[in-house]
Amino acid sequence: MLRVISVTLLLCVIGLVATSANRTVVFGKITNAKDTKVYLMRELAFTQNGWPVIDSTATDQDGRYRITLDLVDPLVGALGNSSRNLRIFLSPGDSLQIDFDVSNWPGSVVFSGTGGPENTFYMRYRQQFMPNVAQNKLYGSRPQYFAFLCDSLYNAAGKAFQETFTSTKANPSFEAFLSQKAMYLAAARKMMFPVYQRFVQRADSDEARIDTLYYAFLRNTPFDNPVAYHTDTYADFLYWYYKERAYEALNTKKLTENAEPVLAKQFDLAIAELKGKPLEIAAAAIVSKMFDNNYVTNAGRMIDYLKKQNLSGETLRWLERRYAQMAHLAIGAPAKDFALPDTSGKMISLASMKGKVVYIDMWASWCGPCRKEMPHSRALMEKLKGEPVTFLFVSIDEKPEAWRKALAQEKLPGVHVLDKKGWGSTLTDDYNFHSIPHYILIDQNGKMANPDAARPSGGAYEQIKALLDRNEKP
Repeated sequence: MLRVISVTLLLCVIGLVATSANRTVVFGKITNAKDTKVYLMRELAFTQNGWPVIDSTATDQDGRYRITLDLVDPLVGALGNSSRNLRIFLSPGDSLQIDFDVSNWPGSVVFSGTGGPENTFYMRYRQQFMPNVAQNKLYGSRPQYFAFLCDSLYNAAGKAFQETFTSTKANPSFEAFLSQKAMYLAAARKMMFPVYQRFVQRADSDEARIDTLYYAFLRNTPFDNPVAYHTDTYADFLYWYYKERAYEALNTKKLTENAEPVLAKQFDLAIAELKGKPLEIAAAAIVSKMFDNNYVTNAGRMIDYLKKQNLSGETLRWLERRYAQMAHLAIGAPAKDFALPDTSGKMISLASMKGKVVYIDMWASWCGPCRKEMPHSRALMEKLKGEPVTFLFVSIDEKPEAWRKALAQEKLPGVHVLDKKGWGSTLTDDYNFHSIPHYILIDQNGKMANPDAARPSGGAYEQIKALLDRNEKP
């Protein structure tokens, strides 16, 4: 890939760059931005959310900005405001100009100055070589073919790099970074294949069996590689490696890849086999996915363990801040109250339903899967008739007439309220959901029972019944 450089030599390259602080400047002009604030952020390899802000400034009346900082090490990060985030790579001493028009994204982005050619290629690399390779169609193929495709993309990226930097040599620290990023991208994709293929092919079929030779690439993929610590693909590789290991250990065909038992087993395997920075990166990636799926209680336990492992301050701060933001979704935490108008305009609050189990259905009239679940909701309500359960349907339709029309068509019992803010509703953040249908269970005491409850068509009855039975016990 790129140019064949050993990890030891790459470390020397980075070490030479990092001997002293260098004045580094990022400047340019942003057109059609929604606000004047510009941020420079450091990328955290294990998550896409909540990156730490290194510096910030405001644009002038013409949209021009300038950020100056002293860099000792290369910075993998992003420049952005509330409108857009642009991934960048900064080497100490760079004077990087970045101009773009928010209304023409990303076609208007222009890099120039010191670091300009590197960042131009980095943007091309992310657009051309990093997107998924139609994997949903390829998971049913032969493992060897999928591996060949990953290697072909890896080699194509290397060829493109060498063709780009023929007349001008790339900054050594950027070449080191991109070389490792590309290598771990190919490795991560290969590790994803065994996990997903079992959902495409029957687990007992010949097509679903993966020969051990498929994993030969692991012999040339370092699990502890300091040059790759700040690359997201290294974190992805570790995450997917332990994902496959978790499936092997659990020996089950029924769990989805984001199921809590799978993530918990990944964590257990990682902390048993890794140490130092690789453990920090792999474990933080798993905890981040725990948060994404609202497994907040288990995420809290994992963070308590990691606090004792001498994590870097930046990683620990992210974990603790994320937990603080989501602690109200932990099992047993008081549910965040909200009040919305029902069909008559009367405000209905979640708090007013205390004393009953509340099954919340987040939906919209335009959501096909939501509407498909409603016959199952009707059957579920009939099955639990007479029990102390409230079925609360929260629509995020922005048009009240569409909501009312859907209610007339569905003729669904229960309590129906409307949040006209749609995806701009605070509920999407308060209850951490960004797709619908989404279901939430609140217990009789107004506390969180399950922030990501089962659908009416699959497991909701058992979860609700368990809460009712728990309340009946002396």
